[in-house]
Amino acid sequence: MTSAKVTVAEPGPGPVAVADLCARYHVDPAHAGHVASLALALFDRLGDVHGLPRPRRALLKTAALLHNVGLAVDAPNHHVAGRDIVLQASLQRHSRAQRDMIAACIRFHRKRVRPAEEPVFAALSPDLQRQTLALAAILRVADGLDYSGTQATRIAAVRYDGEAVSLLVDGPAAATDAARAIRKADLWGQVFGLPLDVTITAPNQSATDAQPAAPEPSAPATTTAEAPPPTAGPPATPATEWPPAAPARRWPEVQPGLSVPEAAGRVLAFYFDALRAHERDVLKTMDAEAVHDLRVATRRLRAALRLFRPDLPEKRYRRVRDGLRETAQALGAVRDLDVALARAREYRDSFPASERPDLRPLTGRWKRQQRRAVKRLHNRLGSRPHRAFLRAFAKLTARLAEGGVANAPDAPGQPVQAALAGWVHAGYDRLLAYERPGALDVVESLHALRIDCKRLRYTLEFCRDLTGQPGEQLVEELVAAQDHLGELHDADVAATRLRALLAKHDPAGDSPKWAGVRGYLASREAALQQLRAAVPERWSRLTGPKVRRAIARLTGEAQAGLPAVVTSDGEA
Repeated sequence: MTSAKVTVAEPGPGPVAVADLCARYHVDPAHAGHVASLALALFDRLGDVHGLPRPRRALLKTAALLHNVGLAVDAPNHHVAGRDIVLQASLQRHSRAQRDMIAACIRFHRKRVRPAEEPVFAALSPDLQRQTLALAAILRVADGLDYSGTQATRIAAVRYDGEAVSLLVDGPAAATDAARAIRKADLWGQVFGLPLDVTITAPNQSATDAQPAAPEPSAPATTTAEAPPPTAGPPATPATEWPPAAPARRWPEVQPGLSVPEAAGRVLAFYFDALRAHERDVLKTMDAEAVHDLRVATRRLRAALRLFRPDLPEKRYRRVRDGLRETAQALGAVRDLDVALARAREYRDSFPASERPDLRPLTGRWKRQQRRAVKRLHNRLGSRPHRAFLRAFAKLTARLAEGGVANAPDAPGQPVQAALAGWVHAGYDRLLAYERPGALDVVESLHALRIDCKRLRYTLEFCRDLTGQPGEQLVEELVAAQDHLGELHDADVAATRLRALLAKHDPAGDSPKWAGVRGYLASREAALQQLRAAVPERWSRLTGPKVRRAIARLTGEAQAGLPAVVTSDGEA
């Protein structure tokens, strides 16, 4: 990301070329070009999946080249800034409807996609809306495949068998990029109704025959996934003929037969590696999504430390727990303001351009607080205490990998399958404790419930290889409850902040300067009321027979040491 000061320019006197727009806003040509190549390779090879007309290929290329056009204007929200830049431009060789489709694709290329809340998308016809979501789904996966920013990950093969799409990718950063592509395939699943599997070549597997996807084939490509695409790499082959490949894992490898200390070592090492990778991203860009990923990694590590504490050396445990808490607090300050600002912008942008409320008295203050929080986070990640924490955590994982557990140096350790049943029962019992009268009526209790839902979810994810379909069902309900309670918590925090701000600066409630903020407060309070009203329904699902049957099956299988088959669809 460039450090140059860039602002959104006013529309020029005539149409602007895509290349000129990229140059004006300092778009990284290597990343943009590689994402375009990957997106077009997916378009060419998966015509039977997306069903888009051939001319939409050029639209996808433009959206890919411009997807980061807002990065130099507002890095944490460059998907929104990029949309606005495109909407203010008159793109050469693109109609107004095509420009709006491109703008919507840029808006949807990152973060959670909420089409109903995007005005430019809502203005499109139903057919163009369908096409836009399909283009955005492809763009998100292609962007994920260069998450490392190395332009080294290539699509070696593609297969569509009518039930799933499988990609084989290679390159030195393929594991990182494949994991991000899978994460960003949420819209893909919603639009195409198909799971996306991404595998990487095994460490001992040569992938020199695979060529980079070419951005522009010389002739129209066939639309069947198994036909050879021109210049876009080798033809897709049946999965049984693929070279041996290792999947990009989304959870730790905790298999039957491991002891609890062995499982602890694998879980902590897995998420510690994730923490280090996301930390590098944060230090490089301070992007809001990178901050979110790092915060999630710290939360999972804290949950793992809590779960495995009885099997960890106490002195090392306290040292890494304290260091992780300090980092988590610095991340939380930045992330909370990222979310607050994003929600405020979503509210503002839900109005027509001529009627948008003035939230600058609010967002200006939050941006200043955000800059200070970012500085504190940067200082924390570069500090001597943080480096000491990283060294301590690395030593802890190394000790566990060597089988050294100070608390029980000579004991073999309880089998993880047996421990899993107790963990799940204990975690679910903590949830059922909220059935006490009045607990679900107090916002603070609902926030605590969300934390307990998250801890149980993380426990299941730590042992995903052991939990099978019952675990997936339980995680699905926990995620739904966690998301609902998270929305409620965000609305409550925002309303509390807004009331305090208005009490200080607009106590009479009649200042024109603060009218937009008063409207936003009313919106947040209404959302909070609706979310609280829906809590009983969400609670009934969380405590209903489906969840209880899943727990009974899961703990029965865990106690018997018979893990169920794990599917690879989706990501919690």
